[in-house]
Amino acid sequence: MINRHKQLPQAIENGIRLGFADGAALYPAATVNGEECHPEPDISLETLHRNASVAFAIFDYVRYSGDQDFLADYGLEMLIGIARFWSQRVHWSQRQQQYLLHGVTGPNEYERNVNNNGYTNRMAAWCLEYTLEALKIVESVARENCAALLKRLNYQGSTETARWADIAAKIYLPTDEELGIFEQQDGYLAKEQLTVADLGEDDKPLHRHWSWDRILRSSFLRQADVLQAPFFLDGEFSESDLRRNFEFYEPRTVHEGSVSAAVHSLLAARLGKKDIALDLLLRSAHQDLNGENADTTEGLHLSAMAGTWLAIVKGFGGMKVEPNMLSFSPWLPTGWEAYAFKVCWRGHVIELKMTAAGASISNHTGKSLKVKLNGTVLEV
Repeated sequence: MINRHKQLPQAIENGIRLGFADGAALYPAATVNGEECHPEPDISLETLHRNASVAFAIFDYVRYSGDQDFLADYGLEMLIGIARFWSQRVHWSQRQQQYLLHGVTGPNEYERNVNNNGYTNRMAAWCLEYTLEALKIVESVARENCAALLKRLNYQGSTETARWADIAAKIYLPTDEELGIFEQQDGYLAKEQLTVADLGEDDKPLHRHWSWDRILRSSFLRQADVLQAPFFLDGEFSESDLRRNFEFYEPRTVHEGSVSAAVHSLLAARLGKKDIALDLLLRSAHQDLNGENADTTEGLHLSAMAGTWLAIVKGFGGMKVEPNMLSFSPWLPTGWEAYAFKVCWRGHVIELKMTAAGASISNHTGKSLKVKLNGTVLEV
């Protein structure tokens, strides 16, 4: 994450190239040294949700490590740059009386230059909300340093914070009341609604067998899009919301993106769809071993490897973050004898082992800590 802070000047320069000002930062879609190097210009200009990935990484690091000094020294400056980008990139619709985001590409790269991608809009609002929260934290734990930082950034006080809060509260989130789902973007449900079951084996993977014209007009999703929101923001979705959206979008997802199967596996596990969770986990784990999407020759899918680990830990292991505590609700897939993993939590190394006999938790550091296992708080 410190490297992301070192690359903030390039992210601000990226924003300047797109016509934004006052330190608005757009982190690159692909980079080596902080400069944008994605080979497809439309992707690098429109996949704005990568800014939310950087903001969420700051959030996740701070909550797992408890390192609020990082937030004061590095994180808040990045968050303000990201918030300023969203603040300038949205526009106010007088007709709808809401803030909109036009001309974006969401995680589903099989649809491009769309309006109001639900995931992008939701995560833009979250970024603004977290920046406001981070600002309060840093003002309380490092008041003098915070004041110096805000002066250097020419921070406009309540003028900026009021706008960020207004956008977060009034951004448009496309929904369909009849189906009870979040619409992927404006007009998605007007498409011919086919599912993966309608495809033949000679159609897959789509990017090898279909023209881009045909792909872009279809209802098929390259990877998790709407469903990435509950993957990150699980506390903001009820189980019924998650179930309706999963059962609508999973049949339309071809999983030709490297993280897709892992995200869907984790969510299936949360919903108790254990067979689907296992099938998708194996698809993620075998992505390069089987050459599932006919693109392994172009490079290994490191994000699939990381996603597979997350699907086991947060899906099968049921790991969630509760206030000042990790919580686990593990289960053992059919045919498995055991699994185990270790996680770092605020200076502790915690190991969970799951066997047919049940779960056990070990603490590999000297100081005791509290964890929750299947709803019961334990001191380990």
